[in-house]
Amino acid sequence: MDSATWSRIGYKVGASLSYVVADQIELLAGYDFKGAIWQPIEAYDGSSYTITTTSSGSGIYFGVNFWFGNAAQKAAPTSNSSEIAY
Repeated sequence: MDSATWSRIGYKVGASLSYVVADQIELLAGYDFKGAIWQPIEAYDGSSYTITTTSSGSGIYFGVNFWFGNAAQKAAPTSNSSEIAY
């Protein structure tokens, strides 16, 4: 995939994705973006993580990076970004 085809899109957590803040942060499956369904994601305890998936049958790759507040303090997510290859 040519990296030049990537564009950056920012959005607020909660407006686009379901999330739960507890001892760990968990993203729930079911978010739809241009026909792509995110796969279930394991709970993660840390400051950042990356998920990658593809839309079914189209070969479009999705790479998403999220940055959260201190999970140990059960802080709400503070910022995030996504990168989507068309």
